[in-house]
Amino acid sequence: MASPWVKESARHRFVLWKTPKIIYCAHHDWPRILLLLFLTRCLEWCIQVVVVLEVVTQP
Repeated sequence: MASPWVKESARHRFVLWKTPKIIYCAHHDWPRILLLLFLTRCLEWCIQVVVVLEVVTQP
């Protein structure tokens, strides 16, 4: 049975090892996330414009 201190230290090492990777991934995915949000907004806007145009141009 490992002492609590060893367990604690292993957990801290794991967290310290994981955290920079998570921050790195999040940091490098920001442009992609923003781009996706932007494209989604554009798509919604385009759909609205098309719907309005269809309604306006109907006889």
